[in-house]
Amino acid sequence: MNRIGKRLIHVFYLNILCLSIVHAQLSPQDSTLSSPIRKAESFFNTSIKQQSRLYNGTFFQGYGSIVNGSANFQDLTTFIIGDVIYDGFRFNGIPLMYDLYEDKVITQLSRLAMYSLVSEKVSDFYINQHHFKFVHVIDTTTSVIKSGFFDFIFDGRSKILVKRKKTMQPSLENANYRYYFVSKTLYYLEKDHTYYVIKNKNSFLNYFKDKKSELKKHLKESQINFRKNPEEAMILLATYYESLLN
Repeated sequence: MNRIGKRLIHVFYLNILCLSIVHAQLSPQDSTLSSPIRKAESFFNTSIKQQSRLYNGTFFQGYGSIVNGSANFQDLTTFIIGDVIYDGFRFNGIPLMYDLYEDKVITQLSRLAMYSLVSEKVSDFYINQHHFKFVHVIDTTTSVIKSGFFDFIFDGRSKILVKRKKTMQPSLENANYRYYFVSKTLYYLEKDHTYYVIKNKNSFLNYFKDKKSELKKHLKESQINFRKNPEEAMILLATYYESLLN
């Protein structure tokens, strides 16, 4: 650990000690320092964000003017504030972008310094009310998915994973080649520790054969079109399925 990191830890424990002493002297009715430990943890979390634990990825340069469009999740062109669990630590309020072409989480230390985090160290990240997890696949010969980030739109007894990705396609404009991004979305179900491909409504319902008739009826009553709104429909059906099991 570097010298700055050691100093931060010393300050952290000093804050814990001082705040604990103050807390012990307060009466139960005194709420001015109702959570001193939480304040110390917040201080430590704010300080540690500037250390090398988070900002140790690869320098990210972007794609340049020859590529049209955005490679990022939801076509974002600027950083937005999100949370990330990195190397076992949770960092809140971090500027993030998710590059769907590289399948990389990008963060920013300054206006001129952008870093792609080491994917294997990112267990989870949260951006725009979406929860992404890194799924590590050991045996790619038997699994229908590969290691990478997946959007967990439903996380119950069964799990619905969305692989959001972009590919780069060439385009000839005025005798010059340019490139543009094309979005692609793939759906998977994780049930009983096995991953399955979700191709359409029927393939999804077939994974829940024990309650298939009830699910079809519930979907019809909801008036949600599976083809037009697959994610909304799958979340509805998975939630209803688990309610039938209770």
